[in-house]
Amino acid sequence: MSEIGYYRYKFDNLSKGDHTAFLLINGEYAAEKHITIKQVCGDSKYIKYLNSTGQYRFIIFNSRWDMKDSPVSLGNTNELITNIFNAQSTIKSLGYKNSKILNVILDEVTDDELIVLSEVNTSPNVFLYVGTGSGDSKSDWVQVSVKNKNNLNKLKKAKFSKFEIEITMPDNFTINRL
Repeated sequence: MSEIGYYRYKFDNLSKGDHTAFLLINGEYAAEKHITIKQVCGDSKYIKYLNSTGQYRFIIFNSRWDMKDSPVSLGNTNELITNIFNAQSTIKSLGYKNSKILNVILDEVTDDELIVLSEVNTSPNVFLYVGTGSGDSKSDWVQVSVKNKNNLNKLKKAKFSKFEIEITMPDNFTINRL
């Protein structure tokens, strides 16, 4: 289509369900894409990842997510007491390192969608949206690492499955005290 490799289009007022989008370049027909729009809650988490064809895909997870903090002490040192009236301890903390892990879930995933979404586990670039929702600048996205939370199984009889991933936030996104 172009030397850039992908285009980004914004569609307003499309209802939930399947739609067909006709992509035009300089007013001429370039491609036809099929879009499936699902219902999204206001407290959803967004990620984008680089897929195997070199294009960014977006995933909107539902509002059932949880964040876990795992603070670890960096150690202690002895402190010299110079005044016994206001001294509280002879041990001084060197600081803490915190690891933030975000668990997100995507419900009602079809088998075909599961194959496409599984590429997020091997993607070299995965970004989580941390913006306020009013913009889409580079500072609104933070690069994260992901790990699959459950096995990706193609279902034989059931129509839908669940897709869960564990997102590890980068060190500069957590609070460390030294």
